[in-house]
Amino acid sequence: MNIRPSFRRACSLAVVLPGLLLVALAMPALAASKDAAGKPTADMIGRMSIEELAERLDDPAIVVLDARTGSSWEHEKHKIKGAVRHEPRQAGEWAKSLDKSKHYVLYCTCYDESTSLRVGLRLLENGVPHVYALVGGWDAWVDAGLPVEPRDAGTAP
Repeated sequence: MNIRPSFRRACSLAVVLPGLLLVALAMPALAASKDAAGKPTADMIGRMSIEELAERLDDPAIVVLDARTGSSWEHEKHKIKGAVRHEPRQAGEWAKSLDKSKHYVLYCTCYDESTSLRVGLRLLENGVPHVYALVGGWDAWVDAGLPVEPRDAGTAP
């Protein structure tokens, strides 16, 4: 009976397994950086709860951006207090003019914040480092009875 092959397999596993463990541990950090083409990923966008935003609404470092799409925006008469509205489909254009020192909180009406994440990626691609999606978006904010104002109040930053 030759035990050499199983010994080789055991030695190979002893060498390979620690390397695989290191790769597995590093995966979240790699995924949270940039994709293979060097573009930001959605994992780089923070999440902010409605409670946290409500507490920080008057913080001058926070800018709330209404990222609701055309039909959602047109049918609603209100927005989050102090929010500014930009057309989400043109985020690549207006993102260039944003103050990079501010923290931008995006909200939409999507159950999974998909429009906020898509717009947030455009902001990251244009060098805006502090981007957050509001968890639950517009519906969670309204359902919680948090401050709103007429949508024509305020101007774009």
